[in-house]
Amino acid sequence: MRTLFFATGSGRCGTMWLSNLLNSEQNTLALHEGKIRVEESVGDQYLPFLTLQNKQAYDNPSVADFLFDKYRKNINDNFEKHNVGFFGDIAYNYAPFLSSIRTKYPSAKVIFLYRNGIDFVRSSTTNEEPDPVPVGWPPKGKKLSKLERYINLGRISPRGNDPLYRKWSSLSVVAKNAWLWAETNRIIIEQLAEFDNDNVLTVRFEDFVSSPQIVYDEIRRFLCIEHPISTQTKALLTSRINSRSTKYLPIWEEWSANDKADFLNFAGAMMKKLDYGVDC
Repeated sequence: MRTLFFATGSGRCGTMWLSNLLNSEQNTLALHEGKIRVEESVGDQYLPFLTLQNKQAYDNPSVADFLFDKYRKNINDNFEKHNVGFFGDIAYNYAPFLSSIRTKYPSAKVIFLYRNGIDFVRSSTTNEEPDPVPVGWPPKGKKLSKLERYINLGRISPRGNDPLYRKWSSLSVVAKNAWLWAETNRIIIEQLAEFDNDNVLTVRFEDFVSSPQIVYDEIRRFLCIEHPISTQTKALLTSRINSRSTKYLPIWEEWSANDKADFLNFAGAMMKKLDYGVDC
């Protein structure tokens, strides 16, 4: 029996690390945003990266099935071409497509990764030029690379019928990325409620970092990977891949009163929902 899996989250929540771990397993092909990853290096692109489709499906959920149907042939062709027991892709762009995945691949396994919203905002907000892995909205005035401009086109923002839509351009980068984190997690949680519990695994990033062997063993059991874990995989469990070396924002205690207020306004409710405490 072969297993098809998907993993998603807000981004900056361990997706690249997980793809490296799973791709080091025998009889397994785990892509990251459609590409082969060896640590942080980029290999061949097997599946299209759903950049523009990400925003289209969020803005108008009724077209998600249509957009995903156009993408399915790539998945099916690669699943057949690479004769492995475990095949999957890990990307934040699947967030608006989870209902479509459930409909089109009812037996597929889905892993939901999430992390503390404060740490997401700190990790996704950067002045680094260029940003090699753009996930969050950039600070105002930041010079953007061609890749960053393209990713910006597909990043979700409030829909036209949302009162926040008209205010969006005037918001701080903290407010925008707090909203991005909360809204991405909201739509994921909402869609996963439709799935059979046996087909969903939720992984808290902080647990993954503090107890990597325990959490990864749980992921292997969820995917029904039964062969012994390799030496290469064990080595990757002790490494940190795609970690920011510099941060645009300091630690929470040093945030300005305005930045804290912006964050709590847009992400406070989701922080509580995901059991993260915030010491104001």
